[in-house]
Amino acid sequence: MKIRFFFLFVSATLLLSQNLSATHIMGGEISWNCDSSGNYIFDVHVYRDCSGANIPPRGTLDVHNYPSAGMVVSFTLSQLSGKEFAPYCRGGGPYSCLNGDDEAIFYYHLQTNPVQLNGVPPSSGWVLTYSDNARNFNDNLVGQAGITLRAKMFDFPGRDSTCFDVSPRFVAPPVSVTLSGEPFDYNPHANDPNLDSISYEWAKPLNGINGLFVQGVNPSPVPFQNGYSHLSPFPGPTQNPQNVVASLNQNSGSISLENHISGKYVAVVKATSFSCGIRTAEIFREYQFNFVNPSVTNNSPTMQAPFLDGSGSFTSWQDTVVVGSLVSFNLNVIDLPVGTATDSVYLFAHGLQFGDSLTNPNFGCLAPPCAALNKQLPSRSLIGNNVTFSWQTAPSHLIQADSCQNLLNTYSFVFVATDDKCPIPKRTERTVSITVIDSSIAGGGTNTRLNDLSTKNEIRLFPNPTKGLLTLDSPNRRITSIVLRNIQGKVLSREANFSNNPIQLNIEQNAGLYLLEIIDEDGNRAIQKVVKQ
Repeated sequence: MKIRFFFLFVSATLLLSQNLSATHIMGGEISWNCDSSGNYIFDVHVYRDCSGANIPPRGTLDVHNYPSAGMVVSFTLSQLSGKEFAPYCRGGGPYSCLNGDDEAIFYYHLQTNPVQLNGVPPSSGWVLTYSDNARNFNDNLVGQAGITLRAKMFDFPGRDSTCFDVSPRFVAPPVSVTLSGEPFDYNPHANDPNLDSISYEWAKPLNGINGLFVQGVNPSPVPFQNGYSHLSPFPGPTQNPQNVVASLNQNSGSISLENHISGKYVAVVKATSFSCGIRTAEIFREYQFNFVNPSVTNNSPTMQAPFLDGSGSFTSWQDTVVVGSLVSFNLNVIDLPVGTATDSVYLFAHGLQFGDSLTNPNFGCLAPPCAALNKQLPSRSLIGNNVTFSWQTAPSHLIQADSCQNLLNTYSFVFVATDDKCPIPKRTERTVSITVIDSSIAGGGTNTRLNDLSTKNEIRLFPNPTKGLLTLDSPNRRITSIVLRNIQGKVLSREANFSNNPIQLNIEQNAGLYLLEIIDEDGNRAIQKVVKQ
């Protein structure tokens, strides 16, 4: 009896302490940096719904499969900073954490002291987790289970016991609340300081963990309500015929959807980094998107796309250029007033390839020359706002920090325009995605831009990522040649003379990042990244 009583008392005490650790957790992510001594510094970012109790997260950062497979080591986290995110409008806005509004969120930045990890990760990687038992209420998951944030670090040829490869990190701030009934775009925007290539995909939310991380088992994936899944976490046409199914751009990370149903919806985005075509890290951002119905009539800001599509119209936000090209465009934002009221429109931008203050072409970016704007942001003006973008591409934009010479690299620049009409301003977000390619795959000619099939939406490649088998669908174009290359450009296989559409392909190479060069009968070409798992 005493032993059992003691066990129950300890269990209740542990449960109580866990319940006090945090509340209403909406999501977060884990990343890491290296210090000058080769130590790791782990960062945990946590988002809390302000309608819950103001109790900060107090968990630990756990490293699984360290110091060897099947073992776990824990590191203490300290809070570095915190910040409230809430809609801002004329007069300051009606929502805040002080009022306990669920239209506001609070962000916590937690960090470990520098730590030395000896050896190299096993094939399954070192798995980093942060867990809590108080997931916020939502409308697309079954039950309000615990939550586990995670990231993975993998071995790389030549790696030693020091930290030399930092992880990607999500740089986009969260959106505390958004309006239903119109198109919505959001990019969590993972940037890699090493210029590693990044590929995005949907991932599953996880329950709280108990013990060693076992993929797919502990923690268990959180089940979804009927009509939702981790690949379709937002309301679609099944819930409302006006909805547009959410899409996730594999190269840029941009999420696009249209939702006409208010509610809170959990989604997880995984960003995988590749160095020399070899997987080095996986980071995950879990976040809960809060959609509310509009209470006032208002127009969303509009942005004019900077690039021509296949029909000669300015509708494209993606461009592919040969290294050495100058990329320059004007971005115009218009916010038409409703009635006699005139809104101010604010313009923001982010991306690690921008120079200092977004305006310096020589310093402050990942790899100079830097992209630069003609003025600092954010900027504010009435009805309209505009900015000029300029970027001189160079060979440095194809070289990673580990000296790998890539055949192409994709850079993303995110622009956000908001007005200031209460209670919830409208926002428009667009991702400018620029792929810089080596001249060896430019197809010749003097035009620095490619006649690219992918910008014309003439081809579809799936599934991607793949276990090996791929389907290439090109109903309006006859494909004459397909070349598989590694990320440095070496030709691994070449196929031609296809008689059927769609075309079935099989990538037999090891897991990693590859390039598929696709050429049609008119000489148009597309360069597609393919992730082999």
